[in-house]
Amino acid sequence: MWTIMHLADIHLDDRREAGEQERCLDAIVEELTRRRDAGSPVDLLAVCGDLVDPERGRRQREWERNTWRAFLRACADAGPKVAIIPGNHDRPADIAHFADIDGVHYFDRPTAWSLTNKHGHTLDVYALPYPETRYWLDGTGAGIEPHAQVSGADRITAIERRVRTQLAAWRKRGSADPAVLLYHGAVTGASVRLGQPLATSDEPKLSVEDLDGVADLVLLGHIHFGQELPSVSGPVVYAGSPWPHSFGEEGQANKGPLIWTVQPNGCVASERLALPYIKRVTFELHWRTNEAGRGRLVWMEGTDYHGPDSEPRGAARALVPGSRVRIRIVHPTAASSAIDWRGIEREFLVAGATAAKAVPIPVRNASVKVPELLDRRARTVWEELDAMWAATGTGPAGAERARFRNAVLHLDELALAA
Repeated sequence: MWTIMHLADIHLDDRREAGEQERCLDAIVEELTRRRDAGSPVDLLAVCGDLVDPERGRRQREWERNTWRAFLRACADAGPKVAIIPGNHDRPADIAHFADIDGVHYFDRPTAWSLTNKHGHTLDVYALPYPETRYWLDGTGAGIEPHAQVSGADRITAIERRVRTQLAAWRKRGSADPAVLLYHGAVTGASVRLGQPLATSDEPKLSVEDLDGVADLVLLGHIHFGQELPSVSGPVVYAGSPWPHSFGEEGQANKGPLIWTVQPNGCVASERLALPYIKRVTFELHWRTNEAGRGRLVWMEGTDYHGPDSEPRGAARALVPGSRVRIRIVHPTAASSAIDWRGIEREFLVAGATAAKAVPIPVRNASVKVPELLDRRARTVWEELDAMWAATGTGPAGAERARFRNAVLHLDELALAA
């Protein structure tokens, strides 16, 4: 029997709640140590890419490296072998030097690897890092940049073809031992959040059919929303980010590393380790103006706002204490100066929030021209634009609208992370 901990999309960054991230990493080490001391140790810690955040300076990189180094040493001391594959946000210079830690293995190119545990059982591990352009197009692993004449679509097609060839080679090995595939990348059919499918983007994609039959268990990184994709040959699973990286990930219960049990006959089972991260909660207020021109703030249900406790569902009283709170305020541009932004933040802090940020959502003449927008439970920039265009009969159509949607969904993720 093998026990595997599946971790991905950590995006370590000291600009975002460094203490929270360190507490979560400590909780992982504590779980590994607890299992070791109980006689049922984790055999493999699979880190499936995106260890760090790409947008950081020298000081942040030093903190990330030191934090990761201490974490990986502590994990290795607790028993498991550690397998790391880089994601699309990882630079080799930031990660490769972790490989000198005893028990840590870093795979920057497709690699087949075998482990034998204390019971004499062998596990085949197939490591497939993010399909980085220069390796896959050159095909030799020499790190040569892609040829300039290769177009975007042709480049992606060529990379996908080579990745599928590698998967087919592993599939044909036909080992009698159980196998696990580690992959960082996009798989069609996945969702970036509940009800929102993976958008078309300029990167290679695999299908579940490409992964079927390669391994008994496919552990994925790249998408922060934890989920299992339908497969005929075994679980194909995104662990999701271990804690929320932005308000765009709030309310997702599927956070934390997955712990898998793999039997010699290939049967698997899993459980999720809950981590002590801070909840993210969003509330939405709207500015309403009466016929006399006087304005007031109301909750989305239309009830007047008089501090967090006036929230009609009682959600604020239940969710605010101990949480990071974002208050989205939809208002006409002209009303911005009439809103006490800092005062609203203070009211949520007094109600028990660990942090509170009022976010202006200015809409030109929103209370008069687009009443539908004020009554919708819009959560993304795209939903707000879609509602406004539907109400006013404007906006692009057809293929242009689809391209615009994909671009706006990406921008919305950046806005939610702010």
